[in-house]
Amino acid sequence: FALPVINLEAKASADLENSKAEVSKFDVSLGKSYIKNTAAVDFSKPEISYAESTSLNVNLSEVSDISKELLAAFKLKGSITGDIKAVSAGSDKPLVTSSVVLKDIGAAVMGKILSALNGEIKINSLDDIKTNTIKGVFDGSDFKTSLAYKNNRKMSVDFMFNMDKFTLEDIDFDELLASAKSGSEDVEASPESATSGG
Repeated sequence: FALPVINLEAKASADLENSKAEVSKFDVSLGKSYIKNTAAVDFSKPEISYAESTSLNVNLSEVSDISKELLAAFKLKGSITGDIKAVSAGSDKPLVTSSVVLKDIGAAVMGKILSALNGEIKINSLDDIKTNTIKGVFDGSDFKTSLAYKNNRKMSVDFMFNMDKFTLEDIDFDELLASAKSGSEDVEASPESATSGG
């Protein structure tokens, strides 16, 4: 069992006199896939303020090939790219904005194959998150889905999922219906047995 080589590069500086710090580089890479981070922190006041930026570009096929012993069973494909920014906002939630793009994602899920998953996730704030219409194929059937979440004094969640067909192969419906019928007969029989006992 061998772990893949993960490269880590970091560069940071601190200005102790002014109570500030800067992370000019904090990068994690595996092959050509990477997650890059930068951040600035000001701890000169009781409430620490910060600004953080993350850029990611992950090729799932490459990561899966490099980490075969760990990930081969998941049959990962496609890529995930995007940018995430977070800025402190006092004692309130941080201000977060993000755009993450899913391109031709594929994976083995519950013994079925997910493929051709494409879409975008946008975060305008932690109270405003939405996707475009995400499309894909699961177990040979086309599907599309979307999600919109908004919390502006009143929470609103809109979720859509549409799929051509989905086959439940592992359920024996004859046995399920027979046990349900048997259970209902037992319930119907119990008042009679109570009457006969009196």
